[in-house]
Amino acid sequence: MAIFRLGAILGGVFLGVAGSGMATEDAALVWTVCLMAALGLVAWRHRGEPIHCPIKRGHATTPVQMVREGLMFSRQSRLVRITALGVFLLVLLLSVQEYLVGSIFAQRYPDEHQLTAFFGWFSAIINTCVLVIQLFLFGRLLRRFGLKTMNLVYPLTTLLSFGLMTISAGFLTAVLGRINAVGVLPGVRNTVAGFFFHALPGYMQGRAHALIAGLVLPLGLLASALFLWLVPQDAPLEWVAGGGFVFAIALFWVKLKKNAAFADSLVELVSQSVFTKDGDTVAELGSLNQAAAFQLAGHMRQTDSSSLMLNYADMLESLAPEHAGAAMLEIYPDLPPKLQDQLLLRIARLAPPGWEGVAWEAAQHGDSHLAETTARILLTAGFPTATAHTKAWLEAASPRLRSAAAVGCLHGDATEFKPKARETLQALLQSQHQDDRLAALGALAAMPHEDFLPLIRPMLVDENAKMRTFALDIWSRCPQVAVDEALEMIDRAQSSPSHKVRAAAIRAAARLPFPDMPVLDWLSCALRDTDYRVRGAGQECAKAFMPKHRDAWVKALEQRGTDFDLQSVMIVELAASGIKGKPGILKPVSDWHVGNARKKLLIREHLAESGMRDSPELLLLMQVLREEARRHLDVVLHILGCMDQGRQMSYIRAGLASGNRHLWAQTMETAIQHKTEGRLFRELAILFEAERDGADLGGEPPGGKMALTTWMEWCQECGSEWLAECARYCHGSKRFAS
Repeated sequence: MAIFRLGAILGGVFLGVAGSGMATEDAALVWTVCLMAALGLVAWRHRGEPIHCPIKRGHATTPVQMVREGLMFSRQSRLVRITALGVFLLVLLLSVQEYLVGSIFAQRYPDEHQLTAFFGWFSAIINTCVLVIQLFLFGRLLRRFGLKTMNLVYPLTTLLSFGLMTISAGFLTAVLGRINAVGVLPGVRNTVAGFFFHALPGYMQGRAHALIAGLVLPLGLLASALFLWLVPQDAPLEWVAGGGFVFAIALFWVKLKKNAAFADSLVELVSQSVFTKDGDTVAELGSLNQAAAFQLAGHMRQTDSSSLMLNYADMLESLAPEHAGAAMLEIYPDLPPKLQDQLLLRIARLAPPGWEGVAWEAAQHGDSHLAETTARILLTAGFPTATAHTKAWLEAASPRLRSAAAVGCLHGDATEFKPKARETLQALLQSQHQDDRLAALGALAAMPHEDFLPLIRPMLVDENAKMRTFALDIWSRCPQVAVDEALEMIDRAQSSPSHKVRAAAIRAAARLPFPDMPVLDWLSCALRDTDYRVRGAGQECAKAFMPKHRDAWVKALEQRGTDFDLQSVMIVELAASGIKGKPGILKPVSDWHVGNARKKLLIREHLAESGMRDSPELLLLMQVLREEARRHLDVVLHILGCMDQGRQMSYIRAGLASGNRHLWAQTMETAIQHKTEGRLFRELAILFEAERDGADLGGEPPGGKMALTTWMEWCQECGSEWLAECARYCHGSKRFAS
């Protein structure tokens, strides 16, 4: 584009210098020679290439087919339809403007040599200005005002030029009209129009161009010719300009509609480019009738994944609670024993008619784990057939079966077996064999009983991770009275080398009934754990640790601003809670994160300019500052997503999180046009560019320029633990001190 402008400038200078002494025929000859030279260069560039390029099957093979496909696409794309109407009006306006301006200039310069020289120097000056604007100003203007505002510049200047010519068709107004046509049009309008096409799917952009060039442009030229043919020869130029002014009003209206269509098209394009979880899907489905519930349960037969089966079960309970138990019971005999073992407790809770008999029949097929689970659940439910086998089960050789039967008896109504069941469990818990103790703990973990808590407590610090996990589970589900014991047990368990014990610790902490405990410290520790299973356990239990009233929420979010993992979880839980005034709580948090992201990026920017970029300590600190700034921005997006759970915001968050720069740019343009948060997204766009590309933020870091000591102190005070540690390391290095 810059080379094109340079050529236009040189051509204008040539006409300005040689125009006064060159005949029009000679100028046309020079133009022809230049055109032939350009064609020769193009032919030389493509020498050796095949004349017919292979086109993939299914793609448009002819220009007519391209136009036809573009026309078909315009039926479903409002942006293409409005763009086509805008181009039609643009061609009409340009033709009328050329007629008016040409007539005025011809009256002003009756000598063709003077007119040629004027057009030459005028073109050189205007193209020079356009080149400067495109190189140095257009990008900043676009970033400052946005694409929608820049899209209205040409319609406004067109309205102004035609309005002035309607009042007085003189030389000055003609100059302004010419500037609008050869300056504003290529310098602003054409560049902006290219961005609007990016809101269309890539495979349709060429079709849209073909539609406009092959159909709309000829129709516009035909309409402009018809309009000028209908104008009487002796009609004043002001009357013609008045007709153009009407067309300019129509163009301005079309541009306003185009801005709205562009926003909708961008949202649709981003939604096709990213995968987002649609949280409204289940709610939109509504409730299922009996036939649909049984059909959904049928999918459980086709899976051997326990997680997938449990997902189906959750859907059944959510969408068809009155039919879920019967539907699960129908497919229960067809499942493998492992899945039956996991589904049986859910069926027992729903208790559909006849479930005990179905469970008993399924347990007779030889799987020991399923038999133990079935015995425990059926004895708890008081199923007569199972009760008849109680004595044999309590004396069985398998410690797992004895434990399961004993726990079932303790929770059931058959009082005659309770003493024997208690003796059996005590013997197993006090056994010297580890397998016996694990069997008893496993059964009690499924159905805890507080009578055995004295025997469980010593196992809370056992070296065996599995035994300690069971003990924590049982202990936390029994009534608690000792706060000091609870604090000690959770703290010790969270420092265990076993991920199973650490996950059990956070689950146990979620069940403790004591107020004023360091629950957020425990949750933060779990969310920052090196093992994903412990982090998952923390996320599952997060709701139990959350504050209970507004003031506690405000205080917790304020105190833990740099604990990014904890803040993300707290924001989700706050959005799902019934606390009133949630936007008022989250807005200051969002502003705080934006401010800290800016400060950290400013420190990073000035560290890069400090002349110590080869220092390993400062390179590490700069990287950590960049990572933390990005985490601040991610928290802001998280807050926006929780405050606005609409699909557009969901698409925006997913698009900004993608690594695709083109998609990111499209998404940010969509975000800037957001009705309520457009101003915030404009600020985020600047910060994202500074974080990603090192763009200049134009401010000073905390403490001013070259205040290295102040920056290090600020990082230690206002940064995360990791940033504070890096700042202390830099501050203590000899090179920094020098």
